[in-house]
Amino acid sequence: MRKLSVLFVVVAFVSVFCSCNKERLGDFRPELKIARIYDEAQGHYLREQWLWNGNQLSRIDFYKQSGDVDYSQEYIYDGRRLQRIETDDIHSDFVYKGKILTGIETYYGDQLQDTYAFTYKKNRLDHLSITKNSKSITGNTLLDLFVPGFDCHAAESASPKGDEYDYSSAEVDFNWVDDDIRSVKMTMRYPDKELQRVYSYVYDDGVNPKMNFFSLLADHQLMNNNPENLFCSKHNVKGMYVTVSENGEVINSKSLFFTYEYYRKFPMKMYRSDGYDTLLLVSYLYQ
Repeated sequence: MRKLSVLFVVVAFVSVFCSCNKERLGDFRPELKIARIYDEAQGHYLREQWLWNGNQLSRIDFYKQSGDVDYSQEYIYDGRRLQRIETDDIHSDFVYKGKILTGIETYYGDQLQDTYAFTYKKNRLDHLSITKNSKSITGNTLLDLFVPGFDCHAAESASPKGDEYDYSSAEVDFNWVDDDIRSVKMTMRYPDKELQRVYSYVYDDGVNPKMNFFSLLADHQLMNNNPENLFCSKHNVKGMYVTVSENGEVINSKSLFFTYEYYRKFPMKMYRSDGYDTLLLVSYLYQ
């Protein structure tokens, strides 16, 4: 059984020319289709295989390092719009008002885990409100996606009890510059404290291959240390800066840096550096 505590949803956007257009959310039609993603940090092995039905992503198979399939996730559509993602007992339902995605609800079996409500400003995502079910058992879900790098920094500032996922609600604000999210402010409310993380991003000129992509992922801790899933941005992150505050007092900060090898401006290989060591993280194969 997968470790549900690392379940998260990865979100990104539709075409390289329509960053975060609210009427295009749920319609993932990339210019280049990902065929395979390889884990390079733990030795070269196939981590994800993407299967397509015409222009629509239909399934992703996730592999263990041994080469066996770990699990699969299915994509279900209503016409061109994504309606549900499901794997085993976990699924996420997408809620629309007309053409606009207004929310996502994540379930374990028939038990509601988390509710995500979207607010837009001038056709772009401006605010995300998160409400967690008090009996939630899947731990963190969408935050790893909306705020790449959240998990690796949360662990550094969490209490010894590991309660970083036990917040009751959270608010996330997005700041845009041109077609990229330049900063994210996340405020998480706990019974005895308020935790705030501010993420700032610097980009290169490469194209993000996962714009408008939604996904349920588990067990791939590698994803917590790279920003490839910053869902709205048109370009790829080359610098990520994080500051963590508890009840208004700064308790931690960290920086990570990324470089890429490209094919037609789409990343083929991604490297991460902490300022001292450089590590090849992942490589991509396109159709």
